[in-house]
Amino acid sequence: MQEISNNSAFKGYKEGMKVALALGLGAVVWSVFKVIAHTQDPTELLSYWQIGYPVSILLSGIMGLIFPDRPWRWGTYIIWVQFVMGLIITKGDLNQLSLGIVFYMLLTVPCIGLGYAGAWVSGKWRKRNIGNSSN
Repeated sequence: MQEISNNSAFKGYKEGMKVALALGLGAVVWSVFKVIAHTQDPTELLSYWQIGYPVSILLSGIMGLIFPDRPWRWGTYIIWVQFVMGLIITKGDLNQLSLGIVFYMLLTVPCIGLGYAGAWVSGKWRKRNIGNSSN
């Protein structure tokens, strides 16, 4: 009998939960600053750039640390859900959609970098723990 952890349906469920967590974190960051902003777009706030965006980068690194497999995706999910929420909730002007896509692509670069850094640290910790447990 196969263990439940080796079941591909269970693995898919676990992956889905990771993705949902990243999307949820990005949505929370955007929503908090949407409530604070009282404007159409939270990115118009200086505090979003001083607090919200650095928090998004930090969350990407933490997700990479906890879930080191394919760490590029955490920052991508966290930032792009903010882009989608901005389009849907603020009923954004689609005339500048291509500019917004490029802008958000650039915003993901530091998030992806810290996601990879978190995964690298996670790998170092795991190697250290494996080395210590064999002594």
